[in-house]
Amino acid sequence: NIVMAGSTLANDVCEGSVVVDVDTEREGEEQLIGLGDCLMEGEIFGQEYSIEGDGEMTGEILEDGTATGIINLEIDGEIVEQPFTATFSGDSVTGTFEGSLPYSYESFDFDLEYVGTFNAERAAVEDKTEDKTGD
Repeated sequence: NIVMAGSTLANDVCEGSVVVDVDTEREGEEQLIGLGDCLMEGEIFGQEYSIEGDGEMTGEILEDGTATGIINLEIDGEIVEQPFTATFSGDSVTGTFEGSLPYSYESFDFDLEYVGTFNAERAAVEDKTEDKTGD
């Protein structure tokens, strides 16, 4: 689950999904790899809008068990790169990031600030070992 909340000018939640792969045996920034997307729809200044976001993250697991890295997002055609931090609890990882996006309305240009969170649960892994018979 990925949620981004921003300005109070409009429906300000971009919600979607995220998949995170954690492998402590990979080195450096590749120990945590993720892909996600979100959708935000609503009305701002009386006009309907739909904003899609998608991106990827890479990070490393620190000695204290937390993770840090970079999220590269494309939101409504704008590319942003933000650092994230994450914590692990049992079979889940939860992280946060924040930033701002440029927004234009009529002759006004301003930045919409946002805070994002993500949460991923460990997927159940079934043993797919084939039964083998023989002499």
